[in-house]
Amino acid sequence: MATEEMNKNKNKILWNEKERKFETEDKKAYLEYEEVKINGVGKVMDITHTYVPPSKRGLGLASHLCVAAFSHAQYHSSSVIPTCSYVSVEVDVIISESLLLVPYDGYLIVR
Repeated sequence: MATEEMNKNKNKILWNEKERKFETEDKKAYLEYEEVKINGVGKVMDITHTYVPPSKRGLGLASHLCVAAFSHAQYHSSSVIPTCSYVSVEVDVIISESLLLVPYDGYLIVR
């Protein structure tokens, strides 16, 4: 039970605003993004990369990182460009039904 609780704490997702990342508390798994401006769209978070080390794979961390990023974007009225290959493939599973996928200038933007 104590080991299970320690793993939960290690896998807690935090927003690192300065480095533009969402990451686990131990900083070993992370999602990177860039803030971009697109005329006519407003604030946009371009998710460029997710990484989960081999020792943490299979725990659903990549999905948890994405959920944190999409929730953050929705809370801050930002759109999302899922440039990261993992996010672009898993976007239908990750986003909630209340968000809208909009094609824009060759991108798939989540609003």
